[in-house]
Amino acid sequence: MTPLRAIAGIMYVETLHLLRYRTQAFIFLVIPLLIFVFLAGVYWDQVILHIPTVILDMDHSPMSQEIIQGVEAHETLDIVGYATDYDQVQYWLQTEKARVAIVIPEDFDRKASRGEPTRILAIIDGSNMVFTNVATAATGEVVNHLAANLRTNLMLSQGLLTDKVRRILQAVQFPIGARYNPTFNYAYFLLFGLGLYILQQTYLLGMATVISREREQGTWIQYQVLPFGRGAIYVGKLLPYLVVGLVQAGLIFLLGARVFGMPMHGKLWLLFLVTATFLLTVSTFGILVSGCTSRVNSIRFTMVMAMPSFILSGFTWPLDAMHPIARTIGECLPLTWYLQAFQSITMKGAGWGVVAPHIFNLAIITTVCFVLSLRFIKKTDRPPYRLIARVYPLLGKPANRYANW
Repeated sequence: MTPLRAIAGIMYVETLHLLRYRTQAFIFLVIPLLIFVFLAGVYWDQVILHIPTVILDMDHSPMSQEIIQGVEAHETLDIVGYATDYDQVQYWLQTEKARVAIVIPEDFDRKASRGEPTRILAIIDGSNMVFTNVATAATGEVVNHLAANLRTNLMLSQGLLTDKVRRILQAVQFPIGARYNPTFNYAYFLLFGLGLYILQQTYLLGMATVISREREQGTWIQYQVLPFGRGAIYVGKLLPYLVVGLVQAGLIFLLGARVFGMPMHGKLWLLFLVTATFLLTVSTFGILVSGCTSRVNSIRFTMVMAMPSFILSGFTWPLDAMHPIARTIGECLPLTWYLQAFQSITMKGAGWGVVAPHIFNLAIITTVCFVLSLRFIKKTDRPPYRLIARVYPLLGKPANRYANW
């Protein structure tokens, strides 16, 4: 039997094992796509608009009406009511009927017209950081625009500013542009990251049992007495999962780009190369865990280890802002380097020069896990010579040939 035929046979047997357990097969094959579609529905609007806003106008002046008109004109803020006092504002925020409250104080028009200190109070519900960030930017735009016009008109009325100077000041603008995600689309930022994180979870669920399952069923010994190195056995076992994982990743990319309009600016071959490297890294980690523990414990261990990987990956919180210990742990996780490379390719159109260091780091993690798994399993599961001596004569092969395998 040639090594290629042996690998093909192992792949066939592993595929049957994958499909035999219906629950595990459903989780491994179907759940990633279902969850990705569900997440796409969660982030369907993609951009936060029409944040419910309540107004407390204690001035009732032409200038306060100008502020209210500015709020109404802003697409992010949506006025849902007018409060009569602070207690009512508190009630609206507590019951989440409003996420933003704008309070215009008494004598605001009179003080502002005279140049006396005054302020507009914006109260934002800080329990949800998404609303907080968007509402802070929106209220700041409204108030800053009003303040700039107010200063200009006040200086003109007092003869401190000529029309020519006013036109020059108004001609100088300070626009803010965001590259790669100019609309600050939350779906661009989170959808693919969460979908690929779920793919990692389900992929680990399958890889965590490739050896521990064989041990519990008493069938692992048949691989140990084969006249091939453990590398061929591992290749045969992980290839079915790698093929399925690449197909699932491809479907996620296709759904995200074609159906939900996610950005895909980079080269497709580079994206699949990074994805294949990532899945290979996860595979070797799953095999290492599977070789060290029982089937049940391997599943538990991989799930516990993988759960914080998304948080520690630097995807939602920068690695540079983490504690050095947390940052070090994050840099040892495959998901960290994969998501960074994925974002660089899909959103920024990065090429090989940018992505190569990430692939290199994934390759290092793969090598470490693979070597450790070989060493550990070789040390603990070395097949006894007596068993080889009994098995190989039945196959017409001399047992002493494989005594030191």
